[in-house]
Amino acid sequence: MRNKKINDPTREGEERYRLIAENTGDYIAILGIDGVLKYTSPSHRWLGYGPGELEGKNGLDLIHPDDKMKLLPLLKMYTKKAMDSIFRKHLADGSAAPEKLEFRFPDKKGNWVYLESTSNFIKSLTGKGYDILLVSRDITDRKGAEESLLKEKNFSEVAINSLPGIFYMFDENGRFLRWNRNFETISRYSGDEVGRMNPLDFFRGDDKLSISEAIKKVFAAGYADAEADFITKKEDTLPFYFTGARMEIEGKYYLVGMGIDVSERKKTEEEIRKKVAALEQYKELTVDRETRMVELKEEVNRLSEELGRPKSY
Repeated sequence: MRNKKINDPTREGEERYRLIAENTGDYIAILGIDGVLKYTSPSHRWLGYGPGELEGKNGLDLIHPDDKMKLLPLLKMYTKKAMDSIFRKHLADGSAAPEKLEFRFPDKKGNWVYLESTSNFIKSLTGKGYDILLVSRDITDRKGAEESLLKEKNFSEVAINSLPGIFYMFDENGRFLRWNRNFETISRYSGDEVGRMNPLDFFRGDDKLSISEAIKKVFAAGYADAEADFITKKEDTLPFYFTGARMEIEGKYYLVGMGIDVSERKKTEEEIRKKVAALEQYKELTVDRETRMVELKEEVNRLSEELGRPKSY
């Protein structure tokens, strides 16, 4: 809708404007710079209001208390512009920039409806003074969806950050998209640093090769796991067990997985290995001693026979 049509003070311009306003699904309202509603389009019936029912009421008194601060600066700005002769010239040229804002407005039953509005400063249709034109549309469903997504995102963040190990998600190019706080804590890298790194940067030597093959397997077959030493920023070496699963989002593949520190398991395995080795050594010593005792007894009996004495054993 062009300003020159709205700003036309003639009867023809007024009728043309009202014809458009009364046949649109958007909510169109005209307020004085004092905030009082001068006109509301018939589309407000979708909010439960009858023709002209809102006219004469102050818009600030109707919108949600928490959103009033969004509209107050707008009214102050337009009041200042009304006093600004330079702005009046710009307005005549049709160059006044519209303002956008969101606020909650009650329907007739008192339910809050989210509106997205575009406002502009216009010459009054009567040709005297200036008014504020608001063109709004109902975005309640969109806001509800956004809030649901936000709640879901917050839930996933809490869930991911509560995992005992490290969590990671990266694309086929090795670009990290998500990771949990444990990843930063254990790796000693900051979030900014992790975001610039490749998954293979955390491994050395043969481990880097085996992890590279495991990543390829995930994107090709859907799943893989591997054990490797995770290298921290301080060059600490931590044995980890890693998992990876392929996930598809909007036609693109990503690897999602976890890493668990298996240092304690490795330590326990080493202790068990040492105990087994010690038992094997003791067994060999015991068997050797028993064998030697048998041989010694046989030697004593042989010598006793040579001396003509009875066998001792």
